[in-house]
Amino acid sequence: MQTNEFTYWSSLRAGDAAALQALYNIYYKVLINYGMRMSSNLEITEDSIQDLFIDLWKMKSNLGETDSVRNYIISSFRRKLIRNIKKLSPYNELDEAGAESADSQPGFMDEMIIQETDEQNSQKLQEAMKKLSNRQREAIYLRFSEGMEYEQICEVMDLKYQSVRNLVSTAIVKLKEIIVFCLIFFLKI
Repeated sequence: MQTNEFTYWSSLRAGDAAALQALYNIYYKVLINYGMRMSSNLEITEDSIQDLFIDLWKMKSNLGETDSVRNYIISSFRRKLIRNIKKLSPYNELDEAGAESADSQPGFMDEMIIQETDEQNSQKLQEAMKKLSNRQREAIYLRFSEGMEYEQICEVMDLKYQSVRNLVSTAIVKLKEIIVFCLIFFLKI
């Protein structure tokens, strides 16, 4: 996939509209998912994606080489989304929308029990995630949902390596504390 990305990037820089479309198709879902984690406003997220690709087309002759097309696109999108959110309302907090649940295929009753447990766990995790700072949620999302390495997260979030490590580490510790507290609290009831 990365070889294709670099090929599309080079073609885009040379003025190939099909390469822009290919990059859009590759990154649309990633950007939607990422954007909806920062703001639950689908319209702003979609507008920011459109704005990003329009800007890429307009600036195609000024685009340089990049070590990671993915990081370049995600970080550019992040900056554009934050600007668009702030334009809409300077007091608007970036928020998180939903958590993902796991699928399973055992028997009907087992499936219902697993689904109910998954929903409860997902809800607990979602509530715990809301107690993290926006930066912590973003770092956790990039690390575990997008599978990015710390160096890549540094580029996307424009932070130093140790800051990203600290964000992820403190977020995990905080999540563990919140979830353990919830489990102990609910077991006593």
